[in-house]
Amino acid sequence: MRRIRRVLLVLSPWDDPLPLHRSWCMFEVATALYEKKIELFISLPMGEMNAFARAIVEDQHSQQYLVKVLSQKQVQNTETKYAQDKENILEVLKRTKGGFDCVNDLIICEIRKWYAEQLCRLAEKFPNDASVSAIDCVRHLTEIWTFDRGSGLFYCLLEQQGESRS
Repeated sequence: MRRIRRVLLVLSPWDDPLPLHRSWCMFEVATALYEKKIELFISLPMGEMNAFARAIVEDQHSQQYLVKVLSQKQVQNTETKYAQDKENILEVLKRTKGGFDCVNDLIICEIRKWYAEQLCRLAEKFPNDASVSAIDCVRHLTEIWTFDRGSGLFYCLLEQQGESRS
């Protein structure tokens, strides 16, 4: 793993990404986040991006569902084809600084940031109705989760709507 320079995480489907169910995928993402020399790229296929945009704009339940799904992801609950692979992966991740809790937080925090960035882009692309929904979603994310750029993303959406930072 340490010889590679990039890891691509494809979040498909957008509302319950399969890679977050797979031990090897979570291990690769964790390694990319711990090894500063490995870049992590997160992406959605175009069809999934369109479904994500529609769901966030049109359905408040989708926003809540996304928060719920991401909050429940844990590397300990992932799967592999071979039981021994899972045991080995979990043993390595358990021994990382902070153990499972840190690994889980690190992975999910990075994915939350990516989703929030997509919401900002969505608000820029559709400045009318979509911005309101995106603002609500980012507001919800920042109330539930704490992450570095969350408030900055929230403020970028507020400023698009002409609201103040108070």
